[in-house]
Amino acid sequence: MIHPEIILMSAGAIKALLLMVRTDLIPDENFEEWLNDDGFTYSPEKYGDKKFIFDELEKVKNEFREIRDMKIETQSLMSSYNLLNAHKIRISKLRLIINHEVSYVTNLHARSGIKYVIARTYWIDNNGKKVRRFSKNLGSIDKVYVNDLIPDHLKIDAEKELDRVMWENYRSEYKE
Repeated sequence: MIHPEIILMSAGAIKALLLMVRTDLIPDENFEEWLNDDGFTYSPEKYGDKKFIFDELEKVKNEFREIRDMKIETQSLMSSYNLLNAHKIRISKLRLIINHEVSYVTNLHARSGIKYVIARTYWIDNNGKKVRRFSKNLGSIDKVYVNDLIPDHLKIDAEKELDRVMWENYRSEYKE
């Protein structure tokens, strides 16, 4: 015999789970738009040396679509939510490797009193938040600055090093 209180309790549990799911992760008609809006377009002139990262980004987006399009019977709602969230963070990390923001700051070494120029960039933590994670020391201010500017070749070298470190970090997080 089926007890009505069990049915009501089950319906209540399902409603509670649905309320816990963040709506920005539930696929809707705008989800494909988010996947396709990287904020940049591949061009060999600008991103030629990052082609392999673009390929990885497309692979992860396709995995995301497969998870999104799975039938609800094949996996639980929470399992789908967790997989979508993990892939959303992964996509954000790849986008950041391709098109990261680098800021240049000075730090004072307390013991020596020497000021250093540091290149810093963000990363995405496992909660999807941007955090300062990577840095590259360019050297002391008096050896770095030329006419009160950081020379382009030093910026390019720093950004390449940050690219390398970010990619290595990504690969260690997502071993396949």
